[in-house]
Amino acid sequence: MSCSHGRTGITFYRVLLEAETGALAHDFYDYLLSHPITAAVFRDFSRARLDSLIQKQAEHISSLLASHLNKSWRESMRKLGALHHRLGIEPSWVAGAYILYWRHWQKVLQNQVPEADRNALRDALFRLLIGDLMVQLDGYARASRETDADRLALFDVLLGVLAVPEGAESPRPEALLQQICEALPRKSASVRLAGYVVSGAMGDVLTLECMAGLPLPALQLPKTAGDPCWEALECGRTVIQSVEDPRAPEWIKDLHSRVEEIGIFPFGDGDRALPVADV
Repeated sequence: MSCSHGRTGITFYRVLLEAETGALAHDFYDYLLSHPITAAVFRDFSRARLDSLIQKQAEHISSLLASHLNKSWRESMRKLGALHHRLGIEPSWVAGAYILYWRHWQKVLQNQVPEADRNALRDALFRLLIGDLMVQLDGYARASRETDADRLALFDVLLGVLAVPEGAESPRPEALLQQICEALPRKSASVRLAGYVVSGAMGDVLTLECMAGLPLPALQLPKTAGDPCWEALECGRTVIQSVEDPRAPEWIKDLHSRVEEIGIFPFGDGDRALPVADV
């Protein structure tokens, strides 16, 4: 950014602008909490958790002012845009936040910056906000395209597996599962491994029955409190487990740097689970 250096640039007025980040972060969350759709996201958050988020937002604003939209910042914002897509955060909500930034900085310019410096600083701040927003939206759009491609890949896998030639005997469920698990890592760019585990006769151990994609050692998972596979089976709901979570089992932690999270999906009569890992 050519205007972020010198007498009239962001760098020169950075201390002044950063002094307002706390108030701006509070305004940002007031904005989110004032709209029913976005407020619902934070409905069950404690005051302490909200305060922590406000602090992180203030840190984000300070980092933006210091970033000059460099390569590492752009990459981190693309990842943030992709995260927004996965969480269902609409681009219009993000754009609304940038309008808040702009209005807040306009007050700072008007009240605390000499008139001779205002236009140049206003131009630098405007380009900073637009550039940052464009990078986030680029990450959002890329994630959206990847999601569409994954859906098509999954549809193709299911069609290929479930299409039984006329007159042929229908394969057993276990054979169908194995075909699906083997096809997913080949056809989806986001799925690095797929497989399923089954419970033993006593119902107290889960054993890896099939695994495709990234190699995993033979698994036997005794019934343990907090284990995501057992949690999915007992609750009858999908469990998403981050490999970065310190509470994750060792076999999931061992996938660090190769996948980001594991999804465990219960199915059948309650004695099986299908884990799928996304990049």
